[in-house]
Amino acid sequence: MDDTLYKSFLDELQALEKFRMAYAALHPAAPLDREDPDVRRLTEALALFTTRTRLAGQRALSRGTMRLFQQHFAYLLNPVPAMAMLRAVPDARFVDAAELPRGTQVVLNPPSGGTSAGPLTFRTQAPLRLLPIRLGQVRVERQGSEASRLRLTFESGFPRNDAPGILRLYVNHLNDFRASLAVFHQLKHALRTASVTFDARDAEEGRTAGGGAASPVRFGAPRLPPTDAESFEHPLQRLRSFIHFPSKSSFWRCRCRLRRATGAPSPCASSWTGGGLLNSCSRRRPSYCMPCP
Repeated sequence: MDDTLYKSFLDELQALEKFRMAYAALHPAAPLDREDPDVRRLTEALALFTTRTRLAGQRALSRGTMRLFQQHFAYLLNPVPAMAMLRAVPDARFVDAAELPRGTQVVLNPPSGGTSAGPLTFRTQAPLRLLPIRLGQVRVERQGSEASRLRLTFESGFPRNDAPGILRLYVNHLNDFRASLAVFHQLKHALRTASVTFDARDAEEGRTAGGGAASPVRFGAPRLPPTDAESFEHPLQRLRSFIHFPSKSSFWRCRCRLRRATGAPSPCASSWTGGGLLNSCSRRRPSYCMPCP
C-alpha cells in the first residue's frame, strides 16, 4: 500500500469512526460497539473500498482533463526545453573573425555529483559571431546635467585592417535579471546618438540612433530570417517562450562601418550618448541555445 492510499485510508477510518459515534449517540440500542470485531472489519472494508474508489475516480478525472487540454491547448502543455546563455571567449591563438551558424551543437559536461546522467547537448538558436577582440573598459562620462556618455573600449592584440562589423552585446548587470532589465530599458529609451573611433588620433564619427533599419544600434533578441524564425501556433506560445527564458531579449546590436587601412594595434572605442545616467556592465558575443530534441 503506497503512502497516498494509506493516508487516505486512515482519513476515511477517522471519518467513519466519527459517523459511528454520532449514530450511536442517536441510537443507543444499535449494535455498533467499536470493540466488536465484526464492526471493525466492516468499517475497515468500507474505508478501503471508499478510498480506492475515490482515488481511482480522481486519476480518471485527471487523465480526462489532460486529454481534453491536449486536444484544445496543446501549445500550453507541450514541454519547453531548457535554455542557457552561451558566451565564447577566444584566446590569443584566435586571429580571424568567424561565425558559428544557427543550429551549432554544443556539448555541456556537468560537474560530477549533479543530477544529470551525462553530457547535455544544446543547439544555438541564433548565429554566434566571434571576434578576436576583448572588452577592455566600460566608462560612464557625464555631459552636462541631463546627459551622459557610455564608452566601451574594445582592444585587439595585433594590428587589424578589417571592419568590426556587427557587435552583439548582452546586458548583464550584477548577474541579476531585474537589474539587467532596468539597465536595458534605460539604454533603449535614453539613447540619442552612437559614435565609433579606432584610436585617439581618428575623428569620432557619430550617427543618430533612431529606430529605423538604418540605425547603427538595435535592441532586442537577434532577428532571424523568415525561414529560420521559430514558428508559433498561438500567441500564448510566443509569450510562454519569452517567460521561459526572458534573458534572450537583453541584446543590443551595434553596427560599425568604419575601416582602418593600416595602423598599429589600438583600441576601438564605441560611444553612446543619452539622457540620464547609464550604469551597466555589458558582456559581448553571447548567444542563447536550447537542447537538441
